[in-house]
Amino acid sequence: MREIEKKVIDSDAELQSIVEQIKSLHNQLRERLENKLVGDTEYQNLKNKLKTMQEKWKERHPKIKERFQQ
Repeated sequence: MREIEKKVIDSDAELQSIVEQIKSLHNQLRERLENKLVGDTEYQNLKNKLKTMQEKWKERHPKIKERFQQ
């Protein structure tokens, strides 16, 4: 199903534009959240734990496609 959606988006300029807008807004959201949460100790601890778990997962499963992107 996802592959069909991707093909339709790739062939439609309006949908491509919407996807780019969504990506841009998502990046803005992430950036603003990071700025607001930089001093939140609990959040930073959880973020570091997640990063550690992701790194361990990658080491144990090197053949699996990269799923964790920064």
